[in-house]
Amino acid sequence: MNTRPPIEAPNEPVVLSVSFNNDCSRFAVGLDSGFGIFQSSTCELQASKDFGGGLGLVQMMGNANYLALAGGGRSPKFPSNKVIIWDDSKGKVALEISTLTSVRGVQLSKTRVVVVLHNSGTLIRIFSTNSGAKIAERRRGAEAATVYSMRFSPSALGALRPRICNPIRPDQADEPTESAEALATPQRRK
Repeated sequence: MNTRPPIEAPNEPVVLSVSFNNDCSRFAVGLDSGFGIFQSSTCELQASKDFGGGLGLVQMMGNANYLALAGGGRSPKFPSNKVIIWDDSKGKVALEISTLTSVRGVQLSKTRVVVVLHNSGTLIRIFSTNSGAKIAERRRGAEAATVYSMRFSPSALGALRPRICNPIRPDQADEPTESAEALATPQRRK
């Protein structure tokens, strides 16, 4: 058995995250050295940027040139408590959001940024992309759940839709899923 470390580290990039844009026409790959944007139908590389550090989260804003970035991997490019809104057409930072704890997820729209900071608790805070100010705070609910992703309705803030994974009991199988209004106002299921 060969237990010796290699003399030279492999040159292959390490994938840290993958996310699709809102219509799934493109996907972003966060790497240990930067990011790549690919066309979904052909897997053709559309854009890439080498930052010389890891990006644990890369989220696109539709088909626009704006990306939300958060550091990750063994040598993160950015601190774990910051979200960087990157303008890829200008090649520079457009907005920086600092938080008190590590960033777990991020979602973008033209007017809002949702930053997930912790995987427990019941609050969802929404920030303006224009000023970085907090514009809304919603309660997810009182029962334990894991929020995997969020999507915005183009027409209203009230239609923020988290994708939640809860264990479903057989007697709940025919119950409807929680609406955004139910998420904003906690109610216990019977």
